[in-house]
Amino acid sequence: MNAFSPGRRTRRLIPSILALAVTGSLLTACTASTDASSTASVEDPTVIVALPTEPTVFDPNRQYSYDTFRIDRHIYETLITEDLSTPAEDGTPELVPGLAESWDVSDDGRTFTFHLREGVTFSDGTPFDAEALDVNVRRFTDPDFEYFDEESQARMSGVFATLESTEVVDDHTFSYTFTDPFLAFPRYVAQGNYVQGVFSPAALEEYGNDGLADHPVGTGPYTFVERKANDHTTLERNDDYWGDAPVAEKLIFRTITDESARASALRTGDVDIIANPPADAIDELAQSGYGTPDNLGAANIDFYAFNWANEAVQDVRVRQAIIKAIDRQGLVDTVYSGHAAVARNIYPLSNEAFDEGQTDADFDPDGARALLEEAGYEDGELSLAISTYVPKTAEYIQSNLEDVGIDVEVRTSDWLTFSQNIADPGDDVALQPMSWGLLTADWLRVAYSGYVTRIGDGGQYIDAAVPEAIDAAAANADQDSYVQSFQEANQLAIDEALWVPLASPSVGWAYSDRVTGFVSPGQNWVDLTTVGLSE
Repeated sequence: MNAFSPGRRTRRLIPSILALAVTGSLLTACTASTDASSTASVEDPTVIVALPTEPTVFDPNRQYSYDTFRIDRHIYETLITEDLSTPAEDGTPELVPGLAESWDVSDDGRTFTFHLREGVTFSDGTPFDAEALDVNVRRFTDPDFEYFDEESQARMSGVFATLESTEVVDDHTFSYTFTDPFLAFPRYVAQGNYVQGVFSPAALEEYGNDGLADHPVGTGPYTFVERKANDHTTLERNDDYWGDAPVAEKLIFRTITDESARASALRTGDVDIIANPPADAIDELAQSGYGTPDNLGAANIDFYAFNWANEAVQDVRVRQAIIKAIDRQGLVDTVYSGHAAVARNIYPLSNEAFDEGQTDADFDPDGARALLEEAGYEDGELSLAISTYVPKTAEYIQSNLEDVGIDVEVRTSDWLTFSQNIADPGDDVALQPMSWGLLTADWLRVAYSGYVTRIGDGGQYIDAAVPEAIDAAAANADQDSYVQSFQEANQLAIDEALWVPLASPSVGWAYSDRVTGFVSPGQNWVDLTTVGLSE
């Protein structure tokens, strides 16, 4: 029997995966889409996209970061996907079939059965079916599997930590059963990042766990051509794709970390689309005819996470003082040039559990000073560091905190260096920036696992009622009370000041007037299969 022969059809998973925590681990002048019906289209164009950070790895089980998924979601597909043709202004994108034509959920909310598309192949010509999906799952769940990968297991545990068993029901039917109800699972499946973009088992067999990222093979509309680190990644159209053929023959993703350089590349025509346009350039770009669609409804929030290994932030009074000290409206008006909304809790505006009535402390420098004094810190006695890859925001917060008597050092590094040290940035680091979010109410559980439990074991310093309420909400099988249960848990998290929400950016993309078919949805990534160029 070779590594991919059918073995046990139903498997009960080992307890170890249940203990793993998430390792995760961020005014417009144009409409959200373009229409070039009045101009001639370029045949088989090459579309160039500039992204602000270097992608991590093109391995669907090991990857993290939006910019990685923005690229390889066009290589690897998921069982369920999202309708990204809906502009952000029209609301949350609906879940639609992907590699699964349909899916069923058991009455108890624990078992999810997927009915897979027939006739789909990976770009290497091998078939996609339930056995191929089983290989994908065994890689991060089954220690007895030849290609079991501990790194993948750790990364995927953010969603699959309570996975109890899986079953190959037949050639095109596959089921997952969790120990507890998991109503958020379908939305996670569509997300892809640390969920399950499906790779070719033959590629895993040929290149191994460490080689898959350099030889990504999926069922998607594009295939991998090359990656030059810190420069670009090239994809080309998959002519054997099972779905609608993409418009562009090639997609090139360039890494341009400097935001001014990204905007300049757009103006000169070196790139067609940029992600995260500089806030102070958005109005000028819009006035010059570039697309700057409003995507305030995207599932994104900029916030600061605490490093719980820092002794000062273990005191809730210090955490509350930090929140009170930051003038978030001033931050939005200056650093974001008004192209953002102030964030007052961890839920993004588009999240199903967002409640505008749930807010943390108002800007109150005097109140911040009083809390610091109550915590035993006289003016200038508290020193801490901010680790960041976004210096503008850090320097603004540094000024706010110093105004209330906190001495702050800002330490700036590139994104990859920063991301590799999130879990252990050094005990003197108190704050680190994050920029992401999810559409599901379960985002609160992910944020707690990733930014309280994972960074300095923060759970020991807060009221035990918080994780208890989050766990209870996550396991709630009642759809009618599901969101409310997370909102109640979120209020406890706000009371404990578990993080520092800052802002929800309102413009995530800018593009040339030659770009056609671009839609900015209420999500943190886009579908580039419909994008082309006009003459």
